[in-house]
Amino acid sequence: MGNVCIDDGFGPPVNCLLAPADAYESDNTHATASSYPGSPQLNHSFHRQGDIDWVIVFVPAAQLLTVETYNLRNGPAMRLDLYSYNYATRTLGTLLGSTQSRICSQPISLCDKYRVSTNAQANNVYAIKVTDMRGMPAGSDWTATPKYDLKMY
Repeated sequence: MGNVCIDDGFGPPVNCLLAPADAYESDNTHATASSYPGSPQLNHSFHRQGDIDWVIVFVPAAQLLTVETYNLRNGPAMRLDLYSYNYATRTLGTLLGSTQSRICSQPISLCDKYRVSTNAQANNVYAIKVTDMRGMPAGSDWTATPKYDLKMY
């Protein structure tokens, strides 16, 4: 019944398991990725188990490009991949960096982020893939929808 929960008295019904899509949700492939505007993208979510979010960014000058997911809410576990990208043909290039680990293991907010970096070339486009690695559905009465913010610098 499409994102509507009907209380049957026996726990969350199946249609409660799908959390609402976030504002970026058309970003499930690199061809439909959202563009990074130069400021953080706030309130990404994994609204389905195994959800994938893509973002592309144009880099005008050679730099160390760092991509970070931070302000993690409701326990997201993710993999963060950084690719070279041919925008003209909408094709992925080389995988330049990847992580499935938080930046440190301490139970403090400074550690509660994922980060990947590469030496970016001037006037190139890069694609970032953020993959939900949790083993459970999002959005049920038992599992709050995992959310994160994304920034590049």
